[in-house]
Amino acid sequence: MTEAELPQLQRFFEANPEYHLAVEGEPPGPGAAQEEYDAPLPPDWPFEKKWLLRFSDAQGQMIGMADLISDLFVDGVWHLGLFIVATPLHGRGTAAQPQPAEPQRASRSIPSDLALV
Repeated sequence: MTEAELPQLQRFFEANPEYHLAVEGEPPGPGAAQEEYDAPLPPDWPFEKKWLLRFSDAQGQMIGMADLISDLFVDGVWHLGLFIVATPLHGRGTAAQPQPAEPQRASRSIPSDLALV
């Protein structure tokens, strides 16, 4: 995701507040998307890049998001730090085979052997 897409992420957080309610004890605030975008990793954690991924359905509606860190601690280790699926899709198997909203852009950067296990 780019910074220009943060309003969409903010709307997604507000429509699906369960993560924020469980972790922070309150719904996402008005700056939740910007905070997620700007959130640094600890300074002593070596990594290559932090990614925010948007997952969309066939109609282009955002149905999920993920925070992905490349080369965390060592080359080739990718860490999925946050993964949220839209609340109405919980329990439906939607998260089993996520596809980035822009696979052509993602495929140029994300390793082809990346798998969720």
